[in-house]
Amino acid sequence: MPSEMVNPHDSLVSFQEYILQGIIPLAKVPGYSNLYSYVDQAAPGVMRFTYARMIDDKRTVKALCSCVKNGFHDGHPCISIGYAVPEQYRNRGYATAIVKVAVNDLLSQAHKGGIPHIVQQGKLGVSTSHRESTTSC
Repeated sequence: MPSEMVNPHDSLVSFQEYILQGIIPLAKVPGYSNLYSYVDQAAPGVMRFTYARMIDDKRTVKALCSCVKNGFHDGHPCISIGYAVPEQYRNRGYATAIVKVAVNDLLSQAHKGGIPHIVQQGKLGVSTSHRESTTSC
């Protein structure tokens, strides 16, 4: 059964705080400058892949994209995508860039696992609200 994602901006704020506290161990995404990932369980049995574009200090998030399996659509796994960018880094293309990288990485991982297609559902993170894209699952 598909579930609702949390507001991506709220996730960004929490993620940033966990990084500053040293709680989240980030893994460098090969081939990308200042891009890191973190994999955990959003809920029992539900994997979440989080991608973070960091500034050079490796402690400040410039853009965040979170991807969670969210049921199936026409027999294909559905992925909910939430992304957010801190206000001081907006309107520079960081959201578009991190979503592209996340989708490409997820597709690559899915293909390696024998899954030929995935369906995405997205939310745009803004200060205190979010909007869903037209893609549904």
